[in-house]
Amino acid sequence: MKKSCLNNIVIPFVIFSFISFWVLVQIAAGELEVVFLDVGQGDSVLVTTPSGFRVLIDGGDGKGSFSRDQAEEVIIPYLRRAGIRKLDAVAVTHPHFDHLGGLVSLLGNRKIEVGEVLDPGARYPSDDYLNFLRAVRDREEIRYIQPRPGELLDWGPEVEVRVLGPLEESDNPNNSSLVLKLTYSEISFLFTGDAERE
Repeated sequence: MKKSCLNNIVIPFVIFSFISFWVLVQIAAGELEVVFLDVGQGDSVLVTTPSGFRVLIDGGDGKGSFSRDQAEEVIIPYLRRAGIRKLDAVAVTHPHFDHLGGLVSLLGNRKIEVGEVLDPGARYPSDDYLNFLRAVRDREEIRYIQPRPGELLDWGPEVEVRVLGPLEESDNPNNSSLVLKLTYSEISFLFTGDAERE
């Protein structure tokens, strides 16, 4: 009996997860909103704080031989439908293509205003990462920031955003991921990129 009841809950949830375009975690109307965009293998999360500060964390794959541009196919259409024309910050957690690829075309889209870019500043000489850095440089109005562990980021008065990593430079870009802890009231979100170590 218990197994059947559990299946009635789990199976619809799994189906919903696969067919949904995005998953929304909203604490209450007009408060914290966290949207996990379905960008395939990579990550992309849109955070809107109660004061209206908007941050996009990662952008999924960009256009490549074996991938579609997730900014063009998912992120930018979502922003348009939501009426969002400004991102106060864009954060890339680390320089792998499935996290920053889509950000290159997002930054190239002049219809979306971007205030600042957060980057852990890992030394990773890939063409994809260099293209990302060029896209940031080409938008002179964007502030480029390399936050360090222990720093508090100002995303509005109702939330605390603390930088937890990277603690040290690593040969593995995953372990050089920008790690952010967002706390709102009793709830916390930990954005880890692909960090593999505790």
